[in-house]
Amino acid sequence: MTTLTFLLLVAIGVIGIAIVLMIINLAKTNAAKNKNTLFVPSAGENTVIRETVRIVEAAQTESTPAHQFFTLSRSDVLDHIEVMCTNPSRFPVAAGIQEKKLLKLPDYLLCGHRCFGVMFERNELIFHFILRMNDDIAAVLSKYHSVQRADVLSGKNWYSLIIDNSFKSKREVLSIINDCYDFTMNISCDGHTSDAPAVKAEQAIIEREITEALEYIESSSIKAEKQYRNDLAKFKAEHVKDFSITRKEIADDVREIENPDIAVVERLKQPQLPMSLKYKNKTYAMLYGTDEGVLMTVKISDDYAEELAETHSEICRACFPNGPNWYHIPIDGAFRDKESVYRVLTSARTFVKNTTKKWEVSGV
Repeated sequence: MTTLTFLLLVAIGVIGIAIVLMIINLAKTNAAKNKNTLFVPSAGENTVIRETVRIVEAAQTESTPAHQFFTLSRSDVLDHIEVMCTNPSRFPVAAGIQEKKLLKLPDYLLCGHRCFGVMFERNELIFHFILRMNDDIAAVLSKYHSVQRADVLSGKNWYSLIIDNSFKSKREVLSIINDCYDFTMNISCDGHTSDAPAVKAEQAIIEREITEALEYIESSSIKAEKQYRNDLAKFKAEHVKDFSITRKEIADDVREIENPDIAVVERLKQPQLPMSLKYKNKTYAMLYGTDEGVLMTVKISDDYAEELAETHSEICRACFPNGPNWYHIPIDGAFRDKESVYRVLTSARTFVKNTTKKWEVSGV
């Protein structure tokens, strides 16, 4: 084999390898494109659907920070309707909006006198549409957004659209409004004149069904709240017994304890002052009389106070007496019976019995 023939074979081999690498690279590129393409309409599909898909795909590729939530204001939609009215070549039938007369009612988006959308807002932000749209467009949108048939309205082609963070731009939502306008304009309903009886009858049905749905939701909410209150009252009647006790009752019961080291100090001439419970002249509890009942101030360990806090949310450190381990505990509904109150007082007496330090309150 001559040198020339050898070089020729090497050149052919290099060219062949280059062609194979180009084919592989092209295949990867096409696969990536197909993976990133959200929807590819066939050549014979409707132009409106094709445009909607293009806008949806473009919106999905827009970058939105994770912390940024998409919002659409009511004024955004109102401004768009005004723009539609200034472009009769694109929107030949006058677009409009039937604004709510009451705050709880939605706005109606109109194509002439025919409704193509119902708009719900909360605090001037749109959170829900019910739109009349082409089934094919609804199928496309349902791949990326919360779209489903609206059972609230009896007519065909009504879909519920939730405005959430799946949308990346206002333009995407407004383009859907345009498509619903186009669809409504082109479906038959005995003509599109403002005095068409069928149009007026249809709008009356839509408004009635929407109003009935809202009234049902409101009444259901009221009914559910009423049922909750009834269930709560029934539960309390069966399981929670109203409990109350007076300072005198506590004092009388403490006096019955057969222990000469335990004493009750009442200030009959100054009833606004607390009643003191003592062990060997060391105060372990004080009882205040309030309009709400009895407030105990007890001397207990911090660990026991933390344990009580699990069921007695009102427990807190006492400002007086000035010293550690003093806590206020109101005798409220968290106590079920006398025994639960006396357990706290017994724990306080045991704590004082086992601790004798100079800062302990005496003579209070």
